[in-house]
Amino acid sequence: MPSLSVVNKISMSIGLATVCLLGSAQAMAADSCGNPQTQADMNQCASQDYKNEDTRLNQTYKTLRGHLTTKEKSQLKTVQLAWISYRDKSCEFSTRNSVGGSIHSLEKNSCLSQITAVRRGELEQEIERLESR
Repeated sequence: MPSLSVVNKISMSIGLATVCLLGSAQAMAADSCGNPQTQADMNQCASQDYKNEDTRLNQTYKTLRGHLTTKEKSQLKTVQLAWISYRDKSCEFSTRNSVGGSIHSLEKNSCLSQITAVRRGELEQEIERLESR
């Protein structure tokens, strides 16, 4: 029967190898977005780009809310909900011809990301106006 220190060393080696493998898998995924080679990679990268842009928009939205009165916050919420509906419907329409195809996910997420980036820019401009008062 192996000694406890040998078992611990083996366990630590297995754990370290697992961490290294997970880290390299994440690095490979990040690298593939710099030059995606397959449709699946392109779809995944577009999805990640949209998630990142949506996160940035949400942060900007929260920052803007911090500058507003209660009434203005309510107005912003109404506008933002209408904008979300517009964004989603606009991208559904503009990608209608690829529905069912392997490129549809890429096209839709790219559309969502682009429109979201524009909206984030609008909110950032509003923050700048408020901060310059």
